[in-house]
Amino acid sequence: MVSSFLFHLFILSVNIPLVKVQPITMNKILFLLIILLFSLSTIAQNQKHRLLSDKLEVDFVDGGIFYNGGWTADPQIELDAHKVLIHDTIKKISFYSEIDSISFYLNPDTCFDFDIVVKDETAKTRICADSLSLPKLNFTNEKYETNEVDTIDIKLREDNRPYLYGHVNNSKKLSLLFDTGAGSNVLDATKMLPNDVQLSSKIDTIINRGIDGITKVVRSVGNEIQISNFKWEDETCIVIDYRNAKFDGVLSWKVFENAIVEINNSDQILVVHKDLPDNILEYSRIEMMNSHGVHYIPVTFRLGKEKIVDWFEFDTGFSKTLNVNYEFSIKHDLYNKLKLLHKDQTSGSASKDISVDKVLLPELHIGEFEMYQIPISLVDKIEQGIDHNGLIGNAIMKRFDLIIDYRNNFLYIKPNRLINSPYKIKTN
Repeated sequence: MVSSFLFHLFILSVNIPLVKVQPITMNKILFLLIILLFSLSTIAQNQKHRLLSDKLEVDFVDGGIFYNGGWTADPQIELDAHKVLIHDTIKKISFYSEIDSISFYLNPDTCFDFDIVVKDETAKTRICADSLSLPKLNFTNEKYETNEVDTIDIKLREDNRPYLYGHVNNSKKLSLLFDTGAGSNVLDATKMLPNDVQLSSKIDTIINRGIDGITKVVRSVGNEIQISNFKWEDETCIVIDYRNAKFDGVLSWKVFENAIVEINNSDQILVVHKDLPDNILEYSRIEMMNSHGVHYIPVTFRLGKEKIVDWFEFDTGFSKTLNVNYEFSIKHDLYNKLKLLHKDQTSGSASKDISVDKVLLPELHIGEFEMYQIPISLVDKIEQGIDHNGLIGNAIMKRFDLIIDYRNNFLYIKPNRLINSPYKIKTN
């Protein structure tokens, strides 16, 4: 049997015809590569980017900030288009469901299209990068152009915040909160119709992020704002449904982003300067950090011999003293070290209630000035919202006259007649 097998193997081997191999020329190689590239390109064009999900709510990450359940797919509209702000040359965006994920990079003023597939429904989604402009002078004012000083009357109300009055697109007179912590001008949705506010026709939706979470809001570009002798054209406004707000809208610090702004709480005026005023030496200078369009100043907590120094957002739109976020409080054991006054609630632009512990801070330093026995708020843990240490509000900052140098990132402060006014302290 073995010899027979070998014999047949020999017969088979000798009867196999020899194949003459033809050399492959360079032209043939180039032809094959072209065919291959064309095929891959066709496949890529036919292959859609998609995210599979079991539910409409998915998580997303915008430039390293995680939003838990922060995106709701909408299969009912033709194209769910949204814009994210981009500060650098490139930004990574990621979406996550329980069963899938998708990530992509955006350059300034570019877009990425993909589908969110939820069972038998498809939500067509587009994310675009809205590049932030460099600081510029975006208002007109005759006195400012000739290096003269022009002022705007402000009203410091019982809620501690500065208000001024103006018009949006020739509306009735609006009460506007001047907010150093607001990245955009805001109109209260409930106040627009009574005040004849008409938005420009350039409207889309964006993600708004506050201390109490995130929401999708309407954004309108190309609006005109008039306050006293100052006029802004082509301004962006977002629309938020505030609950029982005492104002009609919010004026962002960005309208003065290349100017020097004096908030004189003593005389209740806002002064816009081209250069630092002559009396600047009467003020104490504090370094101001601008991170992604948010301004922070260094604040010092003194707890006996312990000293805690860190950055807090400078926010005239926050009516209280200090909001301290949960992670900062846990890190420095503030829940155990500070005396509890009472439990309370607060809310932000998302109009969601969040729990806070009102506690008593023995000593606070801002620049070279010291303040004592200050009631502050320790904010309860929340899934979405602030990713910094917290806010320093106008219940503290109203006690100073302020000069904000947005060009060079310095804050100048001088105590005024309110410096020793009592804080409202409520105990259980």
